[in-house]
Amino acid sequence: MIGLTAPPPPPPAPVAPEGFQAGPLVVLVVLGALGLGAALLGRRRTRRARRLEVLESLSLGPRRSVCLARLDDQQLLLGVSEAGVQLLTSVGANPAPLAPPAQAPGFETLLVESSAELELKAGLAARAAPGGRS
Repeated sequence: MIGLTAPPPPPPAPVAPEGFQAGPLVVLVVLGALGLGAALLGRRRTRRARRLEVLESLSLGPRRSVCLARLDDQQLLLGVSEAGVQLLTSVGANPAPLAPPAQAPGFETLLVESSAELELKAGLAARAAPGGRS
């Protein structure tokens, strides 16, 4: 067999100096990489102050609600329905205090007003009727 030769022998493997072990070095490199990854992820997760916050929401029925939201220093009252979102009103940073609700009139007051209204209507109807007084 002419021309056939054996392949050259592989080069000898590098020999570590006596007493050197790669195990602790590998562990240190892996721990360092994990620490660096955790630091980078922790920095990404840091939340900054939000500009938009939902303060309260109230359902008015199926698919209808009102929502009170804060955007920076303004409070927004939003109407929400299947048709979309509508700004109902907005209030600045220092809203004026709301006036207390007016008290409803009592039953006696309503009865007197109603009686006077009925008498007035009866008088007007009598004047408008043919043959009524002028």
